[in-house]
Amino acid sequence: MKIRKRLLSLASGILLGALSCQQASAAGDPPNLGGVNVVVGRRDALGQRNAQVVLEVYKKMINQKQPKNVGQYLEPSYIQHNPTIETGAEALIKAFAYMEAQHPRAHVVVHQVIAVGNFVYAHVNFVNLFSDDPNDRGLAGVDIYRFDNNGRIAEHWDVLQPIPDPKNAANPNGMF
Repeated sequence: MKIRKRLLSLASGILLGALSCQQASAAGDPPNLGGVNVVVGRRDALGQRNAQVVLEVYKKMINQKQPKNVGQYLEPSYIQHNPTIETGAEALIKAFAYMEAQHPRAHVVVHQVIAVGNFVYAHVNFVNLFSDDPNDRGLAGVDIYRFDNNGRIAEHWDVLQPIPDPKNAANPNGMF
């Protein structure tokens, strides 16, 4: 119930704050890194900081294959809601170290990041997390992060779905 209220409150905040949000491109805002559309309120310093942390975690943990270097960004008692990964910062680091050892082609492409205060939403494509197939389309994901007041990731939820062959899609819009 507590989480439901928090998420409803956050959704309301996103809707109400939409007019004051921008695509990050002005000086002082998180940069648009490699085609990532970052949306953060102009006066939302927490959101700006937290969006940068999420981008840094993806870069180090998955794309640079350095999961041990992300501990500084995670609350030690980090709460994991993905049922395939144990809870705790060390468990996350171990899970990605194992995954990358098994699948060296693993990487993530971040398409969208929306940050509001201590919550960050990222729309991503995880490729080769579970296979080494060079034609792997991967998984489309939405990661939701909750930060603590010290700027560390305290909690994580995700929604993942396989990316189908575009020839079999009911529309031409794509997943991203």
